[in-house]
Amino acid sequence: MDFRRIQYILIVAFLILDLFLLNIFVSKNSIYFPNDSNRSTAASVQTEMNLNELAEIPLSDEAGELPFVAAQLDLEAWQEAADKLTDQEVTIDSKGRLFSKLDRPLPLPALDKGLAEDSWSETDFKELNDFKDSQQVLNGKDYHFAYYNPRKSTVTYYQEAYDGHGIIDGSGDLIFHLNDKLEVDAYEQSYAGETQVQGENRPLISEKQAIENLYLNDEIPNKASVVKVKIGYRTSLALDQLHMYKPIWTIYIKHNDDEVETEYVDGINGTIIQPQSSAGS
Repeated sequence: MDFRRIQYILIVAFLILDLFLLNIFVSKNSIYFPNDSNRSTAASVQTEMNLNELAEIPLSDEAGELPFVAAQLDLEAWQEAADKLTDQEVTIDSKGRLFSKLDRPLPLPALDKGLAEDSWSETDFKELNDFKDSQQVLNGKDYHFAYYNPRKSTVTYYQEAYDGHGIIDGSGDLIFHLNDKLEVDAYEQSYAGETQVQGENRPLISEKQAIENLYLNDEIPNKASVVKVKIGYRTSLALDQLHMYKPIWTIYIKHNDDEVETEYVDGINGTIIQPQSSAGS
């Protein structure tokens, strides 16, 4: 028997078997270890699915543009104008925030509708809008309806910063307080001063990107949902009565106990902003 020939055949056979097994190994590795591009695509698809599940509203991919805005309050002129208001008792604190107690409460018949908290709009407050735009409120036409909070018995308006977008940080708000009969019996007001555009429009991140930043940083709890998203203006720099404002996304998140929490995301760079105290909160 030619043992050398048999040895040669066995060596060739084992080499072929090794090549076959190596091919299977490589094939399996290509399945279990995808490249970074595939991983990124898979993660993006999963994030998209999760965002759609947690939002109760359609989320826009549109990225607009808005400028920075500046405003400066003339505190002395503001005080002089407040002293001329009639049919109310007015005081102003050292920062210029005005507090008023009305001589006669203002009825709001529309509040008998009993709508859901997020269903109210400016048209539901005709009497209050007329009062706001009258001589009884300083610069009232500069403020636009923001929301009605039945739990706090308040109706809040924001001073317009630019193109219908309000100042949301408490430095330009008008808050009406309701009594037990759902009548307006008092209000408080801050005024930033006349607003002026600073420079050119800046590109914004989309509202979907803002929510995605919150989601990826675990700022949206389990079983919570996004119920409203709005763009507004918030102070980025303050020197005495001079304020510089930048665009900010405000995201309203409802928890499973129906409590609504507010999160803020920088409209330009996407940074998550920690809440700051304000007179309107």
